[in-house]
Amino acid sequence: MEIDYEQIRDNLSIWKKFLVFEKALYARTKKAGLDLRIILEPSTPVSKINFPKGPEYVVMSYNLYGYGTNPGTKADYKFLKKMVKDFSSLG
Repeated sequence: MEIDYEQIRDNLSIWKKFLVFEKALYARTKKAGLDLRIILEPSTPVSKINFPKGPEYVVMSYNLYGYGTNPGTKADYKFLKKMVKDFSSLG
């Protein structure tokens, strides 16, 4: 099962509620023999959130410049390297 929640950004009170939901969902998917994948935005404040172990975490890393961008590079090496560094605590 895969879930993708966007635009939570730095709202830690919503993240707190999301983690409660995520833990419950993971328990149910595990019991049903399913894997759980959580899709995160690059703006996710991972250094401020204690994500539970178990689910697979994937970071959207395809849009370097955010919403409403012009055609061109969507993710360059510098951006991808930063994503790896910022999200290394999840893997």
